[in-house]
Amino acid sequence: MKKVFLLANVLVALVLVIIITRSILIDRAQVIEANYRQLENATAALAEHAQQTLMALDLGLTVVEQTGSDNMSDLQALNTAVVSRQAAAANTYAFYVLDRNGNLLATSRTPDPMPVDLSQYSEFTAQRDGRHEGMYIATPRLGTVGFAENQWVINVSRRITAADGSFAGVAAASMSLDYFGDFYDALRGDERSALGLLSSEGRVIARSPFDETLMGQDYSQNSQFPDVQGSDDGGRVTDLATSDGMPRLSAFRYAWNRSLIAYANTTEAEALLEWQGRLLSKISIGLLIMLTFTGTSAATIVLAQRQQHFAEQTLRTQQRAQAFVSAAKAEVETVFSAISDAVFSLDREWRFAFLNPEAERVLERPAAELMGKKITEEFPELTETGFYEIYREARGKGESVSMERYYRPLQKWFVINAYPHEEGMTVYLQDVTRQKEMEERLHHAQKMDAIGQLTGGIAHDFNNLLTVILGNIDLLSAHLESAPENVRGQADVIRIAGERAAELTHRLLAFARRQPLNPQQTDINALVQEAKHLLARTVGEDISIELACGHDLWPAIVDPYELQNAILNLAINARDAMPEGGKLTIETNNASVSPEYADEQGVTAGDFITIAVSDTGCGMTAEIAAQAFDPFFTTKDEGKGSGLGLAMVYGFAHQTGGHVNIYSESGEGTTVRLYLPRVDGDNDSQHQAGPDRVDARGGTGRILLVEDDDLVRRFAVSGLQKLGYEVSDFADGAQALEALRLAEDRSQPYALLLTDVVLAGGLSGREVAAGAVEIDPQLKVLFMSGYAENAIVHHGRLDPGVNLLSKPFRTADLAQKIREILDS
Repeated sequence: MKKVFLLANVLVALVLVIIITRSILIDRAQVIEANYRQLENATAALAEHAQQTLMALDLGLTVVEQTGSDNMSDLQALNTAVVSRQAAAANTYAFYVLDRNGNLLATSRTPDPMPVDLSQYSEFTAQRDGRHEGMYIATPRLGTVGFAENQWVINVSRRITAADGSFAGVAAASMSLDYFGDFYDALRGDERSALGLLSSEGRVIARSPFDETLMGQDYSQNSQFPDVQGSDDGGRVTDLATSDGMPRLSAFRYAWNRSLIAYANTTEAEALLEWQGRLLSKISIGLLIMLTFTGTSAATIVLAQRQQHFAEQTLRTQQRAQAFVSAAKAEVETVFSAISDAVFSLDREWRFAFLNPEAERVLERPAAELMGKKITEEFPELTETGFYEIYREARGKGESVSMERYYRPLQKWFVINAYPHEEGMTVYLQDVTRQKEMEERLHHAQKMDAIGQLTGGIAHDFNNLLTVILGNIDLLSAHLESAPENVRGQADVIRIAGERAAELTHRLLAFARRQPLNPQQTDINALVQEAKHLLARTVGEDISIELACGHDLWPAIVDPYELQNAILNLAINARDAMPEGGKLTIETNNASVSPEYADEQGVTAGDFITIAVSDTGCGMTAEIAAQAFDPFFTTKDEGKGSGLGLAMVYGFAHQTGGHVNIYSESGEGTTVRLYLPRVDGDNDSQHQAGPDRVDARGGTGRILLVEDDDLVRRFAVSGLQKLGYEVSDFADGAQALEALRLAEDRSQPYALLLTDVVLAGGLSGREVAAGAVEIDPQLKVLFMSGYAENAIVHHGRLDPGVNLLSKPFRTADLAQKIREILDS
């Protein structure tokens, strides 16, 4: 009897050890796999970010390279090329050109650079010696001149080839390392993880956390670097670009024609923290089961010895042994119940034999309802996922399988690990739906940011052209009052086309978050009530408008005029969704977004004022709603929509510091909800409904005009003179400051400085304004800009005290803005 129970104890202990050890190892492998997936997602984001950034820089360098290839001796053309490229690049300190000997020929910092020998720098020698094709990326170093002085920079270059094929020089740009660092810091998770870029030779290009001692460090001697170089695209290693000697999990991905390696790593200890916490729990449960079994066995042996001479007790002893076996089975099932993964078992006939509580939760079905039933009948939609075919193959070969599948009825993504055995199969499920959603949000944010950078740059150039077109057509129309009607009609066609183009660029800038905003403390209820009259004329008589204004609404910090424009765009979309008429509802409320909800949805936590615009129209499918905010996406017929209305609303909401959601079902209408930030108590500027417009009248006084675009400058001079002002115009900031000093010496002061923000010649508009006010503290300043420049706009908002005239503008706009400033 003792031998039987002793053998039973040994067998149960062995089974428990196998089960717990296997569970521990599976759990550890899944934790490691999850961490590697997160690292691979991070490297994909880093590689895409580097690809988009360098593609834009390479396009700029190509323009400069082509200019130099045509004629390296035309310094004016070279200077114009580097200045225009710098104006369109927010992440560089300067564009410059070196001759065949490494001497500085042209730079966007100044039209007349001092002679500097840069022949020792790698961005020059690599191109001169022909060691690199295309754009070459140098290792980081500290800048020494201009805005880049004492700043970490990455210099990139392209070879300039003369007409005869010989080396003529180098086109280069100096990029801020902070541009990569800020993105990497936002993406990096725990403090022990690291993200970065390596050159294909193994040298550090960028890294988060930043450590200047590691910049340019060579990791090519790392024991696993040959594995990295031998990969086609990317992969996993256990040690890459580490500086602290701790064991790490690392992932990498190639970018930019395999000349860069994006990597992410985290310490193995950090990755296994969660697993270690569960390890102790599983071991404790195993020991408890063993103690329970051993105690029961000892008691049974004593009882059997005392009553072994009574035959009638034999049956009772057997019954107790059987009860013990049932209890041991229950204890084993308790182990599976304590596992964090969803676990269920299937018998040979595909019937459910066991489900732990986590499996009940994930599958949204109770165990009592599923036990003994076939999985093929209870979950028939699994045929769409290839589930059965893969499992049959696994059972036939006796090998475990792992897969990732989307199950449509539950709307969940699962990582599935299945282990066949003699009695059937045991399946482990992990619900990775939230991880998938986070990956999708990251991809969408990267796509929107890349498109935003491109559209912002295009709109910047268009606005200069549109300023000239719209301004001059106004002046021309005034001279055509006595012309034939068909001539006046042609002028009107030009004006209407220009206005439509201006509206298009306005929407592009709003989407790209480059539209200068002037946030004010705003009564949202008053603004919505004021907008109702405009909306009534816009949507027509077939659509009724209902306002539901919330009580005790908090004041919002928002640009009221851009908000009215956003509401108008939403109303136009709603009108187009209700061709037979319907009802448009605008509702306002207070809302508080918790940190938990914000983290889940990928938005900002805090207090917001919401504006919900709802219609009773045709609604949208989930697929269309998911693309509704994408620029140029529209379901309207060709020629009836630009696809920028909702994109503009999206850009405006995020630039304001809020966000926007869309809720729609096909045939049930649509609701778009704007979240606007609540006033924090430090903003005194208030917006009142119905502001009075200043008359667009002229005046007298001397105006100092600085604008490097010849066509815009000529139009502005003509308009100002027509308004009665005396104008001195300059294309260069230094010349304008010299004229201002001379005027002060002669006691002939200027009343106003009107300057573009981005200027060629070394001085920006902000620097010209600072120098001018130092010469004449009474001088008033008005900036012009085609899009939100970092010099006067930060976080999408105008700096305090800054006056801005946005391009394109008309003579009337110019007159009104000047009168507002001079009369204040």
